Amino acid sequence: MARKVFDPFVWGYVDASKTHGAGAEYYVGIGTEHWGYKDVRVLKIQMAYDGKRSGRKAVSFPVESEDWERVCEMVRIVEDRFRREEYGEVSKM
Repeated sequence: MARKVFDPFVWGYVDASKTHGAGAEYYVGIGTEHWGYKDVRVLKIQMAYDGKRSGRKAVSFPVESEDWERVCEMVRIVEDRFRREEYGEVSKM
């Protein structure tokens, strides 16, 4: 079985603005990412569509939305939960 590239400790989803289309979300997580030669703890932000993360699509934030501010808030929440070792999924924003 192939090894997962990213193994999250704490993660959450933020609904994306309607500009992205129905079912679009931002995924925010802290975990271990395999970089080929070692494992590194990282903060990862990805787009998700209908609950499935899109690892190869760059994250974009429409300027006329509050997506960026809401994702930043989720980053703060995820970082706080990670520091307190409260692992698992955070409630959706």
